[in-house]
Amino acid sequence: MQKKILMAVDDSMSAKCAVSYATAMSKCITDLSYTLFTVQPGVSPYILDEAKTNLKAKFALDKMVRQNREKAQKILDGHKSEMCQTGLSEDRINTKTTVKQLGTAEDILETAMDGMYDAVVIGRRGLSKLEQIFAGSVTANLLEHGGGVPIWAVDGNVRPSDILVAVDGSESSLRAVDHVAFMFSKNTNTNIVMVHVVPKTEDIKNLSGDAGIDLEEIIKSGRQKKIKDFYVAAMQKFMDAEVPKERVHLKELPPQKNPGKAVIDEAVKSGYATIVVGRRNIKKSAFMGSVSRHIIQYADNKAVWLVA
Repeated sequence: MQKKILMAVDDSMSAKCAVSYATAMSKCITDLSYTLFTVQPGVSPYILDEAKTNLKAKFALDKMVRQNREKAQKILDGHKSEMCQTGLSEDRINTKTTVKQLGTAEDILETAMDGMYDAVVIGRRGLSKLEQIFAGSVTANLLEHGGGVPIWAVDGNVRPSDILVAVDGSESSLRAVDHVAFMFSKNTNTNIVMVHVVPKTEDIKNLSGDAGIDLEEIIKSGRQKKIKDFYVAAMQKFMDAEVPKERVHLKELPPQKNPGKAVIDEAVKSGYATIVVGRRNIKKSAFMGSVSRHIIQYADNKAVWLVA
């Protein structure tokens, strides 16, 4: 089945790195097609109104619109040329541009939803500092409001390798697994490791010691069953996608104070270039909460896939 991704680009180095990563993914993901997409600057409604009655204003407007369109096409053509130089067939690469309407991030998401793209790829620019995640950057807005479209945020010159999927047994992490299984369907070379950080047991006193009830053991047993059931469901998704079971693994990490940091440390130690995490479903998951936010902010020189 064909997969298609929308690559939101500009003329920045971070966009170039994101395109390079996505292009290299063609060696791992079969039937992958690309659309390079850039949003042109919007036009002030005051200029539009003035151009209706003022010929000079209309001339200036037409010139500005033409220059913006030409600049956008030049950016797209430059990225496309770089992709083709890697050996990627030109017929797998489309280009698209539009004038900003709702906002850059909103226009990207609307294009992705309308075109039924499987993911949006963007450079992870300006997310290394906590204060910048809320600064209104395009990448931050996409990650925060991506809706039903997975967002691949690429930081630095990342080369695709094995995949780390952060899981917690929730519906959102199962959706992350489903996205990975779909994208890597029939892949026989890439190792996919689901990493589960065992939660710390809350400090709960034995409320009924005389009855022999150990609440801590009950909690541990329930969590073990939950992740076991999750693993069965996850493996079924990989089997349905024809991913060889020997390429899929589950690794448990011991309880740690900061699960997000534990995931990043594991990725660095084991050489995973891509971290996949599910977006929190408000009430049911630990992610896009504190864990996924930590991963997005601090996974330097990695690609982070955030899956809604």
